[in-house]
Order: sequence, then structure tokens, then C-alpha cells
Amino acid sequence: MFTIEDKIEKHLESDIDKDCGPLRPGARPPAGACTKVQAILMCHCECSESGWKAIADLRLYGDMYVFNGQWPYDGRQPRDQKVQDLNSAIDHEYRAHIDPAVQAVTGTIKKLESKTFKSKAECEKGCKDATKKVHSQFNASLAESMREEGMQ
Repeated sequence: MFTIEDKIEKHLESDIDKDCGPLRPGARPPAGACTKVQAILMCHCECSESGWKAIADLRLYGDMYVFNGQWPYDGRQPRDQKVQDLNSAIDHEYRAHIDPAVQAVTGTIKKLESKTFKSKAECEKGCKDATKKVHSQFNASLAESMREEGMQ
């Protein structure tokens, strides 16, 4: 099973608009937090009794900006009524955006790790292909969840 390394830096801010914009015209400004994150699939190949196996590590890099003050932020009510303070805003960013994006790439990573390759070169190509696919799937899922929330 692949590992996940969360290297997302959390910034507690009194004004998140400076970090969370610019937003497209007509989009809702953030109501308390925003996340700018990328997923990178790190992969190496190991020889096993039956052939070459890919060992994957999903790393999440980026920044999460969270309002650290009296809620609601700038009078804006979050769509998610569970968001009422800094901690619930962080929870929301994971639950609504980051975790679904990780779920979107899980099948691709598991498929890669379950495959046995005939050679190290074939395994490395499988890793390279999966890395590109994971990057694309993660970004698409993250963008979709933000569009659904009206942020993009």
C-alpha cells in the first residue's frame, strides 16, 4: 500500500484574500480558508521473486491559508455550516478538497503497485506514466471540488 506524506504548510492569517486570490470574475471569495496544493507521486522499482514491483509514495505539497480571527471572516458565511472557526476550516479543506483528490488518484496508484513488471525499465516507465496521470487526476479533482464550492 502506498504512503501519503502531507507536506502542506498551514498559514494562519488575519487576511486570507491577499493569498487566496485573484479569483475569476463571479467566483465567491473564500469564506475562511483556501488551499493551493499539488500531489507528486514518487516511485521506485524493486526486484521481487516474481519480477519488478513499483513502490509508490504520494506527497502533498503546497499551502493552506486559514483565517485566524473572529468568525465569520469579513462577514462571509461558509457554505459548509460546520465551518465556524480555524480548526473546522482546516477540517473542511481536507474533507471537501484534499481527501477527495487523494481518493481520485488512489485507484491509479494501487493499480501501479499491484502490477508485476518484467524488467526494471518497464517498471520505471509504469512509474513515469502513473506519475503524469496522478498529477492530472489530482489537479482535476481539486479544481472540480473548488468549482462546486464556487471558488473558481
